[in-house]
Amino acid sequence: MFVAVSYDPGNPAMSRGSGVVAQLSRDLLRWSPPTTIMNLPIYTPNKGPAGAIAYYYPSLIDHGSGSLNFDTVGSSAYLYLTKYRYGMGENRDLVRFRINVNAQ
Repeated sequence: MFVAVSYDPGNPAMSRGSGVVAQLSRDLLRWSPPTTIMNLPIYTPNKGPAGAIAYYYPSLIDHGSGSLNFDTVGSSAYLYLTKYRYGMGENRDLVRFRINVNAQ
Protein backbone atom coordinates (compact mmCIF):
# COMPACT_ATOMS: atom_id res chain seq x y z
CA MET A 1 0.00 0.00 0.00
CA PHE A 2 1.33 3.44 -0.95
CA VAL A 3 0.53 6.63 0.96
CA ALA A 4 0.73 10.14 -0.46
CA VAL A 5 0.40 13.21 1.76
CA SER A 6 -0.44 16.66 0.48
CA TYR A 7 -2.41 19.68 1.56
CA ASP A 8 -5.93 20.90 0.94
CA PRO A 9 -6.25 24.70 1.01
CA GLY A 10 -9.90 24.28 2.01
CA ASN A 11 -12.97 26.00 0.69
CA PRO A 12 -14.76 28.43 3.05
CA ALA A 13 -17.77 28.53 0.69
CA MET A 14 -18.26 24.81 1.36
CA SER A 15 -17.46 25.10 5.09
CA ARG A 16 -14.30 23.04 4.58
CA GLY A 17 -11.18 24.17 6.39
CA SER A 18 -7.62 23.70 5.23
CA GLY A 19 -5.41 20.83 6.28
CA VAL A 20 -3.17 17.92 5.43
CA VAL A 21 -4.69 15.05 3.47
CA ALA A 22 -3.61 11.49 2.66
CA GLN A 23 -4.46 9.23 -0.24
CA LEU A 24 -3.85 5.48 -0.59
CA SER A 25 -2.97 3.39 -3.64
CA ARG A 26 -2.11 -0.24 -4.29
CA ASP A 27 -0.65 0.38 -7.75
CA LEU A 28 0.34 4.09 -7.93
CA LEU A 29 -2.27 4.53 -10.67
CA ARG A 30 -5.59 4.54 -8.81
CA TRP A 31 -5.80 6.61 -5.62
CA SER A 32 -8.39 6.83 -2.88
CA PRO A 33 -10.22 10.11 -2.34
CA PRO A 34 -8.29 12.50 -0.08
CA THR A 35 -8.85 11.97 3.65
CA THR A 36 -8.06 14.79 6.07
CA ILE A 37 -5.47 13.65 8.60
CA MET A 38 -4.93 17.00 10.30
CA ASN A 39 -6.73 20.33 10.15
CA LEU A 40 -4.18 23.14 9.96
CA PRO A 41 -3.94 26.56 8.33
CA ILE A 42 -2.06 26.13 5.04
CA TYR A 43 0.56 28.70 4.05
CA THR A 44 -0.30 30.95 1.13
CA PRO A 45 2.41 33.50 0.23
CA ASN A 46 1.50 37.04 1.32
CA LYS A 47 -2.06 36.01 2.27
CA GLY A 48 -1.96 36.08 6.05
CA PRO A 49 -1.89 38.76 8.75
CA ALA A 50 1.48 39.51 10.37
CA GLY A 51 2.26 37.00 13.10
CA ALA A 52 -0.30 34.40 11.95
CA ILE A 53 0.98 30.83 11.77
CA ALA A 54 0.52 28.51 8.79
CA TYR A 55 2.05 25.23 7.59
CA TYR A 56 3.37 23.77 4.33
CA TYR A 57 5.43 20.91 2.83
CA PRO A 58 3.92 17.86 4.60
CA SER A 59 6.01 14.69 4.82
CA LEU A 60 5.23 11.40 6.53
CA ILE A 61 8.23 9.71 8.16
CA ASP A 62 8.42 6.56 10.28
CA HIS A 63 11.63 6.60 12.34
CA GLY A 64 11.39 2.82 12.63
CA SER A 65 11.42 2.32 8.86
CA GLY A 66 13.85 -0.32 7.67
CA SER A 67 14.39 1.61 4.44
CA LEU A 68 17.35 3.93 3.92
CA ASN A 69 14.95 6.38 2.25
CA PHE A 70 12.27 6.16 4.98
CA ASP A 71 9.78 5.23 2.26
CA THR A 72 7.92 2.67 4.38
CA VAL A 73 5.52 3.44 7.21
CA GLY A 74 4.31 1.22 10.02
CA SER A 75 1.38 1.74 12.37
CA SER A 76 2.68 5.07 13.65
CA ALA A 77 4.71 7.83 12.07
CA TYR A 78 5.43 11.53 12.27
CA LEU A 79 3.89 14.16 10.07
CA TYR A 80 6.62 16.76 9.44
CA LEU A 81 5.69 20.26 8.30
CA THR A 82 7.32 23.62 7.74
CA LYS A 83 5.81 26.21 10.10
CA TYR A 84 5.62 29.78 8.80
CA ARG A 85 4.90 33.02 10.62
CA TYR A 86 3.58 35.69 8.30
CA GLY A 87 5.61 38.88 8.33
CA MET A 88 8.75 37.17 9.68
CA GLY A 89 10.62 36.95 6.36
CA GLU A 90 12.32 33.62 5.80
CA ASN A 91 12.17 32.58 9.47
CA ARG A 92 10.69 29.05 9.45
CA ASP A 93 10.54 26.11 11.82
CA LEU A 94 10.39 22.38 11.20
CA VAL A 95 7.69 20.77 13.36
CA ARG A 96 6.36 17.24 13.71
CA PHE A 97 3.17 15.63 14.96
CA ARG A 98 2.88 11.94 15.88
CA ILE A 99 0.05 10.20 14.04
CA ASN A 100 -1.35 6.67 13.91
CA VAL A 101 -1.54 5.04 10.50
CA ASN A 102 -4.54 2.85 9.74
CA ALA A 103 -4.48 1.78 6.08
CA GLN A 104 -7.66 -0.08 5.20
